[in-house]
Amino acid sequence: MDEICYFNLVDIVKNELNYGDLGEIWFRRHGLSLFAGRKQLQSDQDIPLLMETKDINGYIIVYAILGGHDVSTKKTNTKVKKNNEVGGPNKYSLNEGTTNPTLKKHIPFNNPWRPKLPFQRTTNPFTAAEVRGQERIEGGEESSGDESDNESDPDVVLSEGDLDDEDDDDLFTENVDEEISSIVHRGLKGLGGDSLAVNENEGQDDIEHEYLVDNDADLVSSEDELHSEHDSDDEVINYPVFNPNTDFQRPIELSLGLKFPSVYIFRKALRYHAVENGYDYYLLHNGSERVSVYCRHRCKCPWVKGRGKLGACTCGEKKKCSYKVHAKKCSEEETFQIRSLRLPHNCGWIDHNSKCTSLYLAERYLDYWRLESETKVDTFQKKLLKELGIEVGYYKAYYAKEKALKMIYGEADEQYKRVWDYAETVKKHNEGSSVFVQLGNVEKPPPVFKRMYMCLDACKKGFLAGCRPIIGVDGCHLKGPYPGQLLTAVSKDVNCNIYPLAWAIVEVENRDSWTWFLDLLVKDIEPTLGNITFMSDRQKGLVEAFATVVPNAEIRYCCRHIWSNFKLNWAGEAYKQIFWKAARAYTKEEFEEHMKEIKKMSVGAHAYLSVIPTKHWCRHAFNTRCKSSMMLNNCCESFNNTLKKCRDKPVLSIMEWIRRYCMRRMFMKWEGADKVEGNLMPAALKQLNRAAKESRNCQLLQSDL
Repeated sequence: MDEICYFNLVDIVKNELNYGDLGEIWFRRHGLSLFAGRKQLQSDQDIPLLMETKDINGYIIVYAILGGHDVSTKKTNTKVKKNNEVGGPNKYSLNEGTTNPTLKKHIPFNNPWRPKLPFQRTTNPFTAAEVRGQERIEGGEESSGDESDNESDPDVVLSEGDLDDEDDDDLFTENVDEEISSIVHRGLKGLGGDSLAVNENEGQDDIEHEYLVDNDADLVSSEDELHSEHDSDDEVINYPVFNPNTDFQRPIELSLGLKFPSVYIFRKALRYHAVENGYDYYLLHNGSERVSVYCRHRCKCPWVKGRGKLGACTCGEKKKCSYKVHAKKCSEEETFQIRSLRLPHNCGWIDHNSKCTSLYLAERYLDYWRLESETKVDTFQKKLLKELGIEVGYYKAYYAKEKALKMIYGEADEQYKRVWDYAETVKKHNEGSSVFVQLGNVEKPPPVFKRMYMCLDACKKGFLAGCRPIIGVDGCHLKGPYPGQLLTAVSKDVNCNIYPLAWAIVEVENRDSWTWFLDLLVKDIEPTLGNITFMSDRQKGLVEAFATVVPNAEIRYCCRHIWSNFKLNWAGEAYKQIFWKAARAYTKEEFEEHMKEIKKMSVGAHAYLSVIPTKHWCRHAFNTRCKSSMMLNNCCESFNNTLKKCRDKPVLSIMEWIRRYCMRRMFMKWEGADKVEGNLMPAALKQLNRAAKESRNCQLLQSDL
C-alpha cells in the first residue's frame, strides 16, 4: 500500500495547493460519518487511518482549516500516485475569485437550487473542492451548477415555498456538530470579506443565496456507519426506523429523519398516511434514488391527466399548500430516509382520494375479510366511510374484496393443479377417508378438472354407528369465478341434528353427475344400504339416478318443493292448509277425506297431486324401516345455507373449509353429548314432554277386554 509521511503531506497542502496559512488538517475515518469519524491529522501515527479513506479512484479527501480560523475552511482532493507522491491540481481548490454567496440560517439537504458546502463529498473527485453559489433574483431567471433535479420535469416550476421555508427544519441544522458548524460558518463568512457578512435584514426580498448538500453520505450515514469500530465515545445519531410489521397496524406518523427499509415501504407508508389524514399528493420525482412529494391541490392550476402532475403554475395564487415530503436513498444501502418534511395542509379534507385504491383497501382490510368474507359490498362501503371518512364507489369496494380474497385463498388456477396432491394428503393423514378426482378431456390432452368427491372416515363411521337411516341429497351453485355445482348428502343424528356425510364438486347437475355421486356414496355406506331412505327435491336427473343406483331404496320427496310447484296454479291460504293436512295425515282414511276437499275446490289440483305416488310425499304411506316421519329436506337446506361462506372460494379452499367445519362440529357435538344426563337425548326428551302435556286433555276409556 502507498505511504506518505505527515510532513510531506503538510508540505504538499501548503506549497502545491497554495494553502500557505494552513492551521489544521482533518479527515473522515473510513466507515464513519463526518460527525462520528472526524479526525485531526497530527502525526505519522494518523497516516494509516488516512490511507484507509482512499476511494476507488485513488483520491483522499482532507479538510484544511487555515490558521486563526479567519478565512475559509477548505476541502482538498489529493490522489496517491504510484511514486508515493500526493498530487492534486491547483485548479480544483477554492480560488479567491470564487463567487461567495450569503449563508442563511437553514441549509436544507434537498433543495436543488443551493450550491454545495465546502466540506461535502461528491461523486466526482474533480469537483470536490468547488463551491458553487446560486443567486435567485425575484422575477429573474434561475441558474444552478447542478440541474439534475429539473431535467426530469422541465415543465414544473417550483413555487417560492418549495425552494425555501423558514419552518422547514433540516437534518443538517438539527444534528450537525456545533463546533464544526461554527467553524464552517466563520469560514464561509470570511470567503468574501466583511462585505458578504450575513445580514438578515437587508436584501432578503430581492436576493436569496442558498446552499445545497447534494450528496449527503457524509451527513446521513447508514446504521453501520453510526457505530465506531475504534472509539466507543463517538457521537452517534440514532434516527427512528419504520417497522413494516408493526407500524402499519397503527396510524402512520412521519417525522424528519425517519428511515424506511426500501422505497416500496416508503411509498406504501406515504399512501397510508395520505388516506388516514385526508389529503392527496403527486410525485414530482419517483425513482429508485429519490422521491419528492407535493400536495395535489396546492393551487388552482388544472391537473394534467396525461402527465399525472401539475404543470407550470399560472393561477397566481399566493396561498399555496406548503405540504412536501422528500426522501433519498442512503449511501450504499437500500434504506430510504426522509430528508425534508412539511406536513401541514391548508387545502382541506379530500372525500374522494385517488390514493385510496382497491389494492390499498385489500391490503389494509385483509384480516377483516379473512374473518368476514361473506360481508356484502354495500356494508363494506359504509364501514370505509365511517372509519376513513372517504366515499368509495361500489366497484372499487367490490374489487377490493375480490383482491383480498385472492390474497387469502390464492389463485384458483393454481389450486386446480394441486387436486391430486390434496386428495392423497387427506387419505394419508385421515385413513379410511374416500377422496376421488375425475378428469375430463383425457383422450385429448391437456386434461381438465371435472369432479371431486370426499367422505371422511369419521363421518362414515358415525353415520353407520348412530345416525338415523335417512339421507337427504341436494345441490347448490358455486359463486366463484369458475362455475360448478356442490352436491351434498346429509343425515340426522340421534338428537335430530344435521349430520354431514359426503359432498362433491361437479361440473353440472344432471343424471350423469348424480349417478356418479350416488354410486360413490353407496359404496361408503354399503353395510346399511338395505334400510336407507333417500329424500330429494326432485332435481333434474336425480330421480333417474335413484332408479339406476338404488332401485330398491325408499325415496321421499320434499313436500315444501311440491307445494312450491302446486301453488303456481292453485295459490291461496285455503289450498295451503288443505294440502298440508293431506300430507301430514297419519291414516289413509284421513288423507282421502282431505283429498276430496281439494277435489271440490279444484279438479285440476286433485289431478295434479294424484299423479305423484303417495309413498313419496304422504306420511301415512311412508315405510317404517327408517323410523322417521321427516317430510322436508330441511337438513340439506340448512347445510347449504352454512356453505354460503365458502361457495365463492376456489375448489380446494371449498373442500378444506367443509372438512374443517365437519371436524369442529363433531367435536362440539361430542362435548355437548358428554354433558347429557340420563338415557334420552334432549330432542327425544323434549318430544316426550310435549306429548305428556298434550295427553292431559285425553280421557282414559276401558276396553272391557
